Amino acid sequence: MIIKTDKGKLIDLKTYLDGSQYKISAKDLDGKALGFAYFKKLNKDEIWLYQIATFSEFQNNGIGSSILDILDFWTCDLGCKKILGKFSPSTMYAENFYYKNGYKIFEMNYCLILEKNIDKKTVLKNTIQKYKTLPKIETENAKENNNKQTKSIAKNDNFSIKY
Repeated sequence: MIIKTDKGKLIDLKTYLDGSQYKISAKDLDGKALGFAYFKKLNKDEIWLYQIATFSEFQNNGIGSSILDILDFWTCDLGCKKILGKFSPSTMYAENFYYKNGYKIFEMNYCLILEKNIDKKTVLKNTIQKYKTLPKIETENAKENNNKQTKSIAKNDNFSIKY
C-alpha cells in the first residue's frame, strides 16, 4: 500500500503474517527499509506491540506514525479494542511520539507501559479518509508484482495512494 505520510514522504507499507505474529514493513519506493513494527494478538480484546522502529536517518518523516495508523486498523480488523506495549525509559525520546499518537504511558517495574483504546468506527473512518483504502495482508509474491507499479506512481507528486 503506497501512502504519503503526514510529512509528504511516499512510502510502501505492507503487513505480513508470520506464524502468530504480524509485521508491518515500511520501505521507500526503491525497496530500502525505513522502519517496521511487530505485533500479535494477546487475547480477544488486546494487541501486543512488542517492537517498532524507524531507522534513525528516516525519523521525523511521519513513518512511525503511519505504521501506528496501520496498527490501529489491524487492531480493529482482528476484533480487538486495545493496544498494549512497553519500552525502556532509556528511550525517553519515544515518549512524545507515543503521546502524539494517542497512547497513555504508565511506569511499571523500570519499564514504561503503553496503552491505547481503539474505537473501531473512528479508526475505519480515519484510515479511509487518510489513505483512501484499507490495508491487507501481503504475500511474498505481492512484493515483486508491486515493484513496477510503485516506481511509476512516484513520478506523480499529487498521487497519495496506490490501490
